[in-house]
Amino acid sequence: MPSEVRNIVFEREEIVRALTAYRKRKGKPIPSGTVFKYVIESEPAVRVALAVAVDGEDRLVHLEFPSEEVGAALVMHCIQDKIPLPARGARKALQVVGDCLSLVVSIGTPSAPLNGLTKTD
Repeated sequence: MPSEVRNIVFEREEIVRALTAYRKRKGKPIPSGTVFKYVIESEPAVRVALAVAVDGEDRLVHLEFPSEEVGAALVMHCIQDKIPLPARGARKALQVVGDCLSLVVSIGTPSAPLNGLTKTD
């Protein structure tokens, strides 16, 4: 059976936009402001941390997004921006690529975990 593996790489601005839209849709919006700090960590699992300088206030809000939330936000971003994804049932994982994230989508591949990836489904 043929298999497919697709890597979709997201830059910082796309990741922040995806997380902002996802949180807004879930009813937990990120405060309006400027992203002051942006960090992607890969150990023990992929996560994104943001510090947002809130508009009109003299404070920073620190936010952390676990891999499941980041993965869901990126999938939603793909759907909204009409970026093709394989059919349902595909395995999804996140991989850190510098200060970018890669959403690795595979279908028909062996079920063994792929090295360096954090599963999101």
